[in-house]
Amino acid sequence: MKIDQIDDALILGSIIYSSWYLLEYSNNEALFDTFNRQWFITALSRLADITSDQEYDPLLFHGKLKKIAIRSNNINYLDDYEPETEVEQQLTITIDGRIIISRFKVNNDMSEIENTSIKLFKIDQTKADKIFFYVSRFFKKEYRYEYMDKDVGVFILTLTNDQDNVFIYTGSLNSSFILDDNDLSDIIRENTGTDDLFVFDNNSDRIERIEINYNCETNIIQEKEINEQVSESLIIDGKSGILEHYRKLNGVCKFSIKLMLDEEVRYFLNRLEYNLFSLVSSNRLDIVEDIISRRDYNISISTRRGNDRIISGVFDKSGLPLYWDRFIVDVRDFMMVHGLGEIFDSRVYGRYPKRESEYIFCNVVFQEDGKEYCYLTEDETLRVGDVVAVPVGWSDNEVAVKIASIEYHQPEDAPYSLDKIKYISGRFHKKVKCDCSNYGRVFCPLMGYEINHIRECFDIATVAAGLSPPSEALDEVLLIKDFEKICLNCKNHIFDDVT
Repeated sequence: MKIDQIDDALILGSIIYSSWYLLEYSNNEALFDTFNRQWFITALSRLADITSDQEYDPLLFHGKLKKIAIRSNNINYLDDYEPETEVEQQLTITIDGRIIISRFKVNNDMSEIENTSIKLFKIDQTKADKIFFYVSRFFKKEYRYEYMDKDVGVFILTLTNDQDNVFIYTGSLNSSFILDDNDLSDIIRENTGTDDLFVFDNNSDRIERIEINYNCETNIIQEKEINEQVSESLIIDGKSGILEHYRKLNGVCKFSIKLMLDEEVRYFLNRLEYNLFSLVSSNRLDIVEDIISRRDYNISISTRRGNDRIISGVFDKSGLPLYWDRFIVDVRDFMMVHGLGEIFDSRVYGRYPKRESEYIFCNVVFQEDGKEYCYLTEDETLRVGDVVAVPVGWSDNEVAVKIASIEYHQPEDAPYSLDKIKYISGRFHKKVKCDCSNYGRVFCPLMGYEINHIRECFDIATVAAGLSPPSEALDEVLLIKDFEKICLNCKNHIFDDVT
């Protein structure tokens, strides 16, 4: 079932939280991934839709727009600011064309921002109508919340309708809101006659199109001369929302892939620095050139402000621009996420269907790269990577763990005795890291001192109960005579049902 087909808010909320929790505590960088970002936008929009008592999407504007207020602040933790630097603008536009622009700068001791000017004026009604038409239409139908970048400023947009209902939107100050091939920030700057407004994109230049052409000519002279020409082109176009890659052999196209993703392509380009590939190594004085194959490239970059440029050279480590490897890996990952379907996904084609009489065994880890422990479940919706709650210890404290693998077994082929394995409690719903370092310690009669209730105690107890091989326990424990009996009779034993 697709996300936009789920009607149960509790189920959808659990799925969203589990997905966020896993990314937040296992691989925080993955939150910036284009696929994950779009998935959360879709899922949260669906959750808002099914939990709202209103007939409209609560994330979208409705009614007749009568006032626009935009606060644009470009302060971020990466940049240093000189005194007198303008860092914030507040723009108000009313339906009758009245404009108020307030500007703020960093004061001399860099302790706070202060107001430097307030400008009031009026624009033609036709220009005001154009602004209100585009803003109203975009936030009624096209707007989707985007992940906030941490290294740029922020905008706060307040829209007020004719019923005095207020709608507030926040976002990164590098946002590109496109409607009918028109950028909302450009529409507002053009029709207010104020070219230096930050609006939603900080008025910064950005890349709108990249075209990369690669050519390789190979000449091999054996019994007869063999000439082979391979060419490739990669085009990423923000206006059309298309990413296209094709490969030709001796002038004939042998491979092509075309992704039409609109917002995803524009978001990918917006995250690139406008001066991408501005540094290229040119020191090839002592390079021994390849006499068989000649590889060269040509990169054309177009920006919003027309600062177009062309970079060309030899396609190797010393001839390519700085950070080429990072860029092309990002492109490859983008294409892998969006360009390959489930027929290539081992998680789909490698999954065995469950038989009716089989039990579901989930191998879980308490921390990243930790040892796996086995639990049972009856929840067939669980997947590898889900964060779930499991009972641990004699008191059955619930702990967050991550599912590392899932297996199906008949009772007679179970990896462990069914009467000794506990069940997963369910999806985890508490904001606690998957880390057992904060849990209690208990006295161990085998060790003669207190040990961690989850790590050391769990390892020893599972070996004593026959659930894990002897290698899982500490060597000094294995040397103790009848350690299994001592462990199983311990009042702090981690399994209630094994005595």
